[in-house]
Amino acid sequence: MKKIKVFAIIPIICILVMTELFAGVCGGLSFADGNMDVYGDENEVTGEEYSLNTQAANVGTGTATMEYDNPVIMIEKYEIVEGEVAPGKTFKLSVTIKNKNTHADAFNVIVDESTEDYSLKIANGAPNQIYYETIPAGQTKTFERVFYVGQNYPYDNAMVTYSFYYANEQTKEFQNRTIITPGVILPSELTINVLSVAESAIVGSRSLINVRCTNTGNIDISDIVMHVEGDVPDIYKEISLGGLNAGEQLMKDCDVTYNSSGKKEVKISFKYTDKYGTECTIDEKTYEVEVKSSSVNSGKATNSNKRAKIIRKIIEGVAIGLVCLLIIYQIVLYRRRVK
Repeated sequence: MKKIKVFAIIPIICILVMTELFAGVCGGLSFADGNMDVYGDENEVTGEEYSLNTQAANVGTGTATMEYDNPVIMIEKYEIVEGEVAPGKTFKLSVTIKNKNTHADAFNVIVDESTEDYSLKIANGAPNQIYYETIPAGQTKTFERVFYVGQNYPYDNAMVTYSFYYANEQTKEFQNRTIITPGVILPSELTINVLSVAESAIVGSRSLINVRCTNTGNIDISDIVMHVEGDVPDIYKEISLGGLNAGEQLMKDCDVTYNSSGKKEVKISFKYTDKYGTECTIDEKTYEVEVKSSSVNSGKATNSNKRAKIIRKIIEGVAIGLVCLLIIYQIVLYRRRVK
């Protein structure tokens, strides 16, 4: 009788084990959204780690497990729809979030945006939170934000963290977060190796400015403009040096003229534009130039001409004297022969 009871229990145990296994398989849902980091708390999503290094991509979801009546809010995709992720620029980010559970609605959804550095921030004073009363099962919501990237932003990627807070129909609360990291377009970098300005000049005459510069960045420069501020004609106040590929060097001799004489202060700065249209400037440097009047030079030329005329007349007089002496000498010889 005891043996019969033992054998009767064995099938029951097997049924219970198979039920638990089946529930474990059916209770978990798998998503394949690759390029983001997904994190959850003990009540919600437990996600795997991802990395996202694209500027505008349709992204899926991270691997997550959920119960039948628990909603899961995650980023479905994002896209840069305006501007560019570059220092000193703004860009508009369009983000689509989705309730991944196709059976449970999400209630009182709060989306919180944050960045890892103060030089990357939401522009125009917009709030960093968005509220949705409900995101139905399997449905999406899309919102846009404009961000500003500071001129000295120190990272290669603009990391934005989205934290989601929401509840299910039974008011059970959940939270998880997703991190996106669109790549930052690094600016080109122009280094001025040599900037030489002639220390003296003459009014109206060309004076030399020698420039040697190197594109030490990784992006080609489409145009370099040298700005000359001082007592020079307008045509010399902006001098184009042309473009410069990444890693290459440029050397150029530029001419300017000065409007008047005296000790002049000349300020020289540079502005350059890379192939993405990003403009950068190099701070001005100040030089002193002694500009002499052209009349002083003309006076020296006049005195030189006078001296040359005097010397020429002396030479002509000496030549005439020699000719006269030669004629007299010939006459004397002739008379001696006749006698």
